[in-house]
Amino acid sequence: MTEQTKPVINYTDQDGNITIKPISIETIAALTASQVEGVSYLIDNLFNEVSEFFTRGGRQTNDSMGVQLSGSDDNLTLDIHIAMKYGYSVPQVALLIQRRVKEQVLFSCNVAIKRVNVHVKRIVSDPMMDQPYFELEEETI
Repeated sequence: MTEQTKPVINYTDQDGNITIKPISIETIAALTASQVEGVSYLIDNLFNEVSEFFTRGGRQTNDSMGVQLSGSDDNLTLDIHIAMKYGYSVPQVALLIQRRVKEQVLFSCNVAIKRVNVHVKRIVSDPMMDQPYFELEEETI
């Protein structure tokens, strides 16, 4: 989606105008989602998924990657694309992301988000989990 088609939030009062660009809301949502326990990192698009695969993972540098804002002023939707850590409940993490993102955007921008769609694109295992839990010594009889 291009920047021109994304909603821009405008407030006007006796003191002047306030304009909130979509990138501001997307950044708040990205930072909030990335802090939820169980989220490994955010995923942007196919190009970044492929480059992330070849660079062996890691967080992307742009904090708003993986979040897209769409809709109109009274019907805003956020789509958040994540990679989750192995061992966490997908529904529980997704619900927590939805709740926290809605709360934080409302608190920070006074903007109500109608829907937060969480797209779990990948489950990531911790490299330490690939190691054996303990080594057995050979028994001599």
